Amino acid sequence: MGYNYEVVIDGGKFLGSGLLAMIVGLFMAIMVFALIIAVIMIIAQWKIYTKAGKPGWAAIVPIYSQIVLLEICDIPTWQVLFYFIPIANVYIYFVSQIELAKKFGKTAGYGVAMVFFGVILLPVLAFGHSQYQGSGTNTNNGENPFPNQPQQTQGAGTNTPAFCSQCGSQIVSGSTFCANCGKQL
Repeated sequence: MGYNYEVVIDGGKFLGSGLLAMIVGLFMAIMVFALIIAVIMIIAQWKIYTKAGKPGWAAIVPIYSQIVLLEICDIPTWQVLFYFIPIANVYIYFVSQIELAKKFGKTAGYGVAMVFFGVILLPVLAFGHSQYQGSGTNTNNGENPFPNQPQQTQGAGTNTPAFCSQCGSQIVSGSTFCANCGKQL
């Protein structure tokens, strides 16, 4: 005892139940696809945060996730306010993606590409071999990162020039911070 409902659109007749089923099916397929993409992006952002030494759960907290992203990128956190200002939000998004790419050893071009193709490049950044190279992070395990310059010698009374282990700049005798990168000596 099935009922057929007909929908009349612009003078033509369409079988309502078939059209409705097709629309609902298409809507459900789009929603499932969007949910899968959202889950992948959350997992990728979580992984990026943990690579940078931040709590991964911050990726799922609205607004706070952007604050943590700005911290990772060494952008002042007060600039999170730009996300709420039209046009300025586009600017801060571009800047944050470019700085994020740089912090993981990628180029500024990769950061710009992340703005447009983030669904692909953010998981590549998260699950690839890129390591966080943020400020104050020394990943050289005691090796000289600048082989053309001698290592800083330890001991009082030596007249050999000293070099920063972070950026390789020559350090002025008696300095407590590198004049080039600001690393504490």
